[in-house]
Amino acid sequence: MRWSTLAEKTHQYLIRSALVRQEDRLLLAVSGGLDSVVLLHVFLELQPAWKWDLLVGHIDHGLRPGADEEESRFCEALAKQHGLTYLEEKLFLNDPGEKREYENESTQNPSPESLARNARYRIFTRWAREYSCDAVVTAHHANDQAETLLYRMLTGAGLNGLSGIPAARGVFRRPLIRVLRSELASYAEENSIVFYEDRSNEDTAYARNKIRHRVVPSLKKMGYNDLERMLARSAAALDEASEAIGFAAREQMEKLLVTDGPVLKLRIPAFNLLPAMIRKEILRTLYREKLNSTRHISGEQLDEILDLIARGECGKKTACSDHTLTIGRKYVQWEKEECQKIYREAVCADKTLIGFPGGEMRIELAPIPASLVPDDAHTAYFSEEMVNKTVIVRSWEPADRMTLFGKGGRKKVSDILKDEKVSAPDKKDFPVLETEGQIIWIPGVKRSGLFVVKKKDTRLVSINYNDGSTHD
Repeated sequence: MRWSTLAEKTHQYLIRSALVRQEDRLLLAVSGGLDSVVLLHVFLELQPAWKWDLLVGHIDHGLRPGADEEESRFCEALAKQHGLTYLEEKLFLNDPGEKREYENESTQNPSPESLARNARYRIFTRWAREYSCDAVVTAHHANDQAETLLYRMLTGAGLNGLSGIPAARGVFRRPLIRVLRSELASYAEENSIVFYEDRSNEDTAYARNKIRHRVVPSLKKMGYNDLERMLARSAAALDEASEAIGFAAREQMEKLLVTDGPVLKLRIPAFNLLPAMIRKEILRTLYREKLNSTRHISGEQLDEILDLIARGECGKKTACSDHTLTIGRKYVQWEKEECQKIYREAVCADKTLIGFPGGEMRIELAPIPASLVPDDAHTAYFSEEMVNKTVIVRSWEPADRMTLFGKGGRKKVSDILKDEKVSAPDKKDFPVLETEGQIIWIPGVKRSGLFVVKKKDTRLVSINYNDGSTHD
């Protein structure tokens, strides 16, 4: 069978860029709009040759009552039509509590768009891990690249921001990044593809929509007819420059850093001799990779830190991104937070031990006891339906929710830990037990309403959590 022009173009780009491999398990991010629906159809065209295992993921942001539900139904029907596994999660980003969960990953004044984007990336990353996907594939295209570059120029972005949307970052892949929106529209028309029209894309109250519907057309009227391709080319060049600076910065950082137990030190004299752009990139990398910071550091904050280090005010302290730095005569130093994220997988079977930083869980198959209420909160009983299922012990995440035992409904894990008076230090990386994408137990705190012991069970799964305290 002969491929469409767009499928052939995508096929060739995938070969050149090595974004994905044959027989990969790919999670397609599908919103229901033109871009993502065309992406789905193109990958269905290529699937027999590449032998992919395709899944469809959709997120209802809860920002447009009625319209969001329609999109969700459309995406679910689309996945089922093609026999693909469908994943969906509903958010409530208008809820102040849930909104706060994503604000720390944005700039200091996050927009609704950036909050929704943070939520999407976090959830798709979690799904990729839970369903053993090799990559998450999104439908970003050349017009998105151009609009992003213009937006970031107007908001004063640095070199990293001006490098645009990368074809690959982490688990995410963007195979249409060099394809124009007009090519996607032509493909949909030629193949009579139905997609969901998102009316919010026309709302010029959003900055990106203003760029799309006002700025870009105005620039084209001025004679810049090939605007999208030219801006995409500029973004690619800036991306190459950013990569080179990142390489040089990491190389210099390793030479300048000294680790002294929980203290991280940076040699001041040699640091101050480097170009400002290299110094800024060293600080970004240090906070991200050495201090495990997840908070955004603005250009203004970086300038303040550079100025503080250059002045060399011995003993001066300042806080940035939840870490305090202290200026010394020869070194600037940070106290490293000893924080180990937990993630362990195992198959639920008799006499299974799962060890992880800070504790362990023991799984045993046991006869049904006289009382189904365990002797202590560090033990939980589950139905024998759990046998042979994959269980995951991991650190809880801000977006996590759990179905409550005996009450129904779902509640945020963060709220459960707060209600149960779990202290802030203990709460930071508290473990949860998960199976089939659902949290079933917060050890020592609460269990879910899933996998309860049933009358037909002849035995049960007993799981004991040992955190090193004296409860045993």
